[in-house]
Amino acid sequence: MIPMSRKTWLMTGSAACGVLLIAYLVFPDNPTAVTKEQQDRSEVDARPKPAEVSDVRVAEPANPVAKVYETPEPSRTEPKQENGTFDFPSLVEMIDDGEWQEAETLLLKHLDANPKDARALVELAMIQILDKKQPQEAIPLLERAVKAEPDNETILTELMAVYEDNQQIERGLEFLKEYNAQSGKETGVVDYGMGRSLLSLGRPEESIEYLARALEYPGDSVNREAVREDLFDAYIDSGRVYEAITVIEETPQENISEEHRRKNTMKLATAYMDAQEPEVARGIIEAWLESNPEDELALQILSDLETL
Repeated sequence: MIPMSRKTWLMTGSAACGVLLIAYLVFPDNPTAVTKEQQDRSEVDARPKPAEVSDVRVAEPANPVAKVYETPEPSRTEPKQENGTFDFPSLVEMIDDGEWQEAETLLLKHLDANPKDARALVELAMIQILDKKQPQEAIPLLERAVKAEPDNETILTELMAVYEDNQQIERGLEFLKEYNAQSGKETGVVDYGMGRSLLSLGRPEESIEYLARALEYPGDSVNREAVREDLFDAYIDSGRVYEAITVIEETPQENISEEHRRKNTMKLATAYMDAQEPEVARGIIEAWLESNPEDELALQILSDLETL
């Protein structure tokens, strides 16, 4: 899943109003929300004051597809709650000015009165991860956020990443089972999370059903390249080499990056080696070396083939 070094937490205001994306956390029902670009918080303890303010802090993008709801830029004020609406833009500006302790206090107070405010829960989780360097403390907050916004698969995806980064795979698997039972719906995000969790726990045969099904859902709810890589590994670990080969050979070739093509070529060659078909593997590697004669990995595989 996505590296935790710098994550973006995304949310929706409701199931009907769409997504909050990569660089922004924008709830359409918040009249004070803004969408001006906020500078990345690359150094939390020495972060400069940004020239422009957004209503969410950002980290490393988790998904390159965005839909942003533009609203006016607020003035710099202390966050307040008026008519049940929390002033998130000012809260984020406060955090960017290094006042995250005060922001945490305000969020905790707000959540005492509004325990299901998913947006506040996500921002508080960000403080645990980025400012306090205590990512495990973010897990229960994100779990609450998912339960408050069960149709928001992006929060769920990020929660799965936090589980994985903090070696909480079994807890993540149990949460997914509970989520699936309560929501009563099957999604690519849930299936991929279940499959990847089972694979990480050394249960590749069980993971195959979920990973294969995750590829069947339309749209971009999951990273298909990542799902295929895990499905390939699950087949290999289960001793089902030819099914692993099929995963690679059936990968769509349109819009595929050169690095992705290279990775698939190496996987395919080594899979044929595992299948005791060295001549097929040799043909794959030699074809690749014709246009990439200095590829060290390909040369190493070719050398290994000489010993078979």
